[in-house]
Amino acid sequence: MPNVFILWLQHRRNMGLPVLHVVFSKIQYDEAWGYNSTWLLALYQSLHEYCTLEFENVPLSPPLTFSGNVAEPSSMKVVCDLF
Repeated sequence: MPNVFILWLQHRRNMGLPVLHVVFSKIQYDEAWGYNSTWLLALYQSLHEYCTLEFENVPLSPPLTFSGNVAEPSSMKVVCDLF
């Protein structure tokens, strides 16, 4: 992630401006590497403090871990190990 963009997001936050909502709607599939989960994780780690992130149509690969109480849907969490 370019440092200039991160600095701009930090500046927005410091000025009290609304948090941006960023939607990634297409993650390109590479025949040789598959989906680059390392890149996706780095992207998330770079941006999640400064904007709201949403990923659409991003396939998740096993293993997935579910936790929480089924009777209380708001307590349910899904964890996807990317490595």
